[in-house]
Amino acid sequence: MIIATVFSTLKPIKKSKGECVCCEDPMTNLLKSEIRKNFRIEFIGPPTFISLTTEILNVGEGIVVGFDRVSNFLDIFPTCAITRVTPITQQQINDPDRASRRITPPPAT
Repeated sequence: MIIATVFSTLKPIKKSKGECVCCEDPMTNLLKSEIRKNFRIEFIGPPTFISLTTEILNVGEGIVVGFDRVSNFLDIFPTCAITRVTPITQQQINDPDRASRRITPPPAT
């Protein structure tokens, strides 16, 4: 019930132009393509950096919702506070279709 409430209140992802666009949009796009997969997420939090393992359940504008199966807690992360995401399984790491493994040419200058 609480998960449905959280999902229904997520703002849809939109093309943004704010000051957080350079760090938020790439993380949002990456994690949106990794729903239902397990990641170790490192983020800025009081009093220092925190690292949690979570299954990505949903992604909205500026927010990621996950579920920690070890503690049975719903995790909610602001994308602007996430500093690193790491796939948990070797299969995820080696998957050539994973968004962060795709090779794209650098932008033309």
